[in-house]
Amino acid sequence: MSDTSAVREPSSSGDPGSPYHACRVAIVVFVVAMVVAAIPIASAGRRVLSDTADEIGISRLRLASLAAAHADRGLTEAFYEIELMAITRPSESDVLAPESSEQNLRSVLGETTSFRSGVVVLGADGNARYWEPVDLGSDLGRSLPPNVQASAAASDDRVISEPFVDERTGDVVTALSLPVFASDGSRESTIIGLFDVGGPLITDLVAPALDLGASGHSDLVGSQGTIIAAINPAHGPRTGEHPGFYEQVARAHAPTVQTVIHEPSAESLDRSARHVMAYAPLRMAPWGVAIGASEAETMATVTRQRRTMIVFGASSIGVLISGLVLSMYACRKHRYPVGKTT
Repeated sequence: MSDTSAVREPSSSGDPGSPYHACRVAIVVFVVAMVVAAIPIASAGRRVLSDTADEIGISRLRLASLAAAHADRGLTEAFYEIELMAITRPSESDVLAPESSEQNLRSVLGETTSFRSGVVVLGADGNARYWEPVDLGSDLGRSLPPNVQASAAASDDRVISEPFVDERTGDVVTALSLPVFASDGSRESTIIGLFDVGGPLITDLVAPALDLGASGHSDLVGSQGTIIAAINPAHGPRTGEHPGFYEQVARAHAPTVQTVIHEPSAESLDRSARHVMAYAPLRMAPWGVAIGASEAETMATVTRQRRTMIVFGASSIGVLISGLVLSMYACRKHRYPVGKTT
């Protein structure tokens, strides 16, 4: 009577026809397929994230450009109002007694006016001949600096001055001036309107900034990188959270999108380290609109997509590794099969 026993004998791994060899080939093909498939998938994922980030930057620049276009429109309408004033400007008989004149230059468009801070008419000699409101003339130098007046009187074209503080009202204004010429080409007068940049221009900055989240803000930036007007009251003329960026874009005066260092003031609730900022220049003035928000809020969509890709990728890798382990276990069984009965 012979004993029977089950023994495990290594199969011939070098035999191309053996199950173990076929299993090894399948595992190698499986691993290679995983690697080959992972490369384009990872590349496509990076491209999607990059394209999304670029689109966010483009959208941010569109918002800034829209706000800049609104500011240009406001300045264009203001100059149109000055042109209408030129038609009804006071005669020489009114110039020394504006308080007795029945003229009201700022009513040319009805009750609305772009120049609630005042209007000044200069004579051919560059001296003030007429002004309204009446109290503007009591100390004209406080509302219209001499250098601004002289620049307007010397120019043969329209001029937009650098913004300054009207000491009479405390408002930040800019002087818009337009020369008026007689039919023979001689200069008759110059009309100067004191335009409050913190009024209609700042209104058009509010809505785009609110669309950017809690950290969203927008500023009207001057030609030297100083802040002319801002929706954040803490952003004064020489303060702000991105001074280096503002100086850079003011010099270039070209559309720009950048991720910049955020330098919050002590009272700022937004303590984020970086902001994504867009800058769009105005056409009517050497100014621009800067608009932005924290990097975390701006790139929230990209962060969500990246997180989804990581979770999906990790899950897929886990499933593939599990399948690989099971395949290796099955191959091991083929390598050590149950032996024949002897």
